Amino acid sequence: MHEVFQRPEHIPLWHDAARGRPMDWAFLYRDYTATLDWPGAAFWSPLSRRFPDALVVLSMRDSTEWFRSLDATINELMMRRPQASTRAWYAMVHDLLKSTFAPFPVGKQAAVEAYNRHNAAVQAATPPDRLVVWQPGDGWEPLCSRLGLPVPPEPFPHLNTTDDYREILDGLPGRRWRWRLQRGR
Repeated sequence: MHEVFQRPEHIPLWHDAARGRPMDWAFLYRDYTATLDWPGAAFWSPLSRRFPDALVVLSMRDSTEWFRSLDATINELMMRRPQASTRAWYAMVHDLLKSTFAPFPVGKQAAVEAYNRHNAAVQAATPPDRLVVWQPGDGWEPLCSRLGLPVPPEPFPHLNTTDDYREILDGLPGRRWRWRLQRGR
């Protein structure tokens, strides 16, 4: 999503993809060598068909921990009232999540079921020679091994924590997050 914040001209393209309209993936990714997280992960299947030599990295974690993170970030985001400057972005995210995952805010059972369906679908559809199943604690080794690259000397970065996410979103126009007050925490 960070790149979408940086390239607002891509919002209509992602919105079109969420609505099932044909997407020129080569055009959208012309300046990139990889994609990760949302919104690209929502379109792993057409992207893997369009880029048949690319590896598919499936990042997996405990579904309860994953939901806890989702609830404290994406669910919170989707409860915000968008300002005029962010309405197109919110509409795109809403449609993206609804069409490729589940309507938001999503409850734990529905989210965990969607998460497990997604992981099973990726594993079933991706040939083993293209699939890397990776967990956050795995570090550099499995990724570097599959890419044929040396393991960097620095520790694997720990990014996109809930606090990191909240800090980024606090910079967006609109109300600042009121996490504990809004959710009774």
